[in-house]
Amino acid sequence: MRVNQMVWPILYPTLLLAFGCAERQTTEPQSMSREADELTTDLNDIQEPEQQRFALDQLRVRAAQGDPEANFRLGQAYSNGLGVEKDSERAFEHFLASAEAGLAKSQVLVALMFHTGEGTQHDGEEVIKWCTRAAEQDNELAQYWLGIFHEGGVYVSRDPERAFELYTKASDAGLAEAQAQLACCFALESGTIRDMAEAERWYRTAFKNGADLQVIRSDLSTTALAFANYPKERMEKHRAKFENVPSKPCSDPVLSHLTQEQYEYDQMMMELQVIQRELRPEIQRLSDAIALIDQVAQQ
Repeated sequence: MRVNQMVWPILYPTLLLAFGCAERQTTEPQSMSREADELTTDLNDIQEPEQQRFALDQLRVRAAQGDPEANFRLGQAYSNGLGVEKDSERAFEHFLASAEAGLAKSQVLVALMFHTGEGTQHDGEEVIKWCTRAAEQDNELAQYWLGIFHEGGVYVSRDPERAFELYTKASDAGLAEAQAQLACCFALESGTIRDMAEAERWYRTAFKNGADLQVIRSDLSTTALAFANYPKERMEKHRAKFENVPSKPCSDPVLSHLTQEQYEYDQMMMELQVIQRELRPEIQRLSDAIALIDQVAQQ
């Protein structure tokens, strides 16, 4: 029942950064006599327009020959406006060509672009297809996102146990975001048994590896507040439904001594009692996870 913390506008630049594209280094501009591989690898380092054009021309030649890495780097160029106008559709075309050639880091980007509709149409089946292909190559980002989708029941049937397995694989590969999600699984008893010692261990590992635990904390707090406020919101909706509506007898003849409003109110209160009993342990687990994150962040 947990809200997933990673938001696409935050994640997409992070992905590009992780693939060596978004961050400008401080090395000197390369000479045009360097090997094309080195030029294209450091495309974001090149400041001279002529050198950028040369590097991009080399990439286009290699991409036309079906080189998946060249297509990937052209996709980066169009995503970030490196020597070209930003063009998400062109970026998608190059990432897709690279993905079809089997490059896992392109496959996960294609999946996420299908997820957001960035440069292409939104398509949930394609999201899962490309994420799965990349995950099968042990790409930790793909494993992480497949975990997100399985945990939330997005494009696939909800499967917390499968999500836990995927988070574990990505965590073992060192992905901080997956480690934070794995910690939440242990803290919230999602897909595994509750184990606060393991939750603490993975929160600490994620924090050490750069995960933003405050983002996770905010999501957990929002979820706990939503659970706590649910009964009040239901009651307000009930009142709004019957506001300025003349009272009338209950439609059930046996209960005709009640108004329809009273009858529905009684039914709602019985439902809320059941829901509150179910939510109480969920809220407690969320509160415990928040307290654990605070403890980790302060040490």
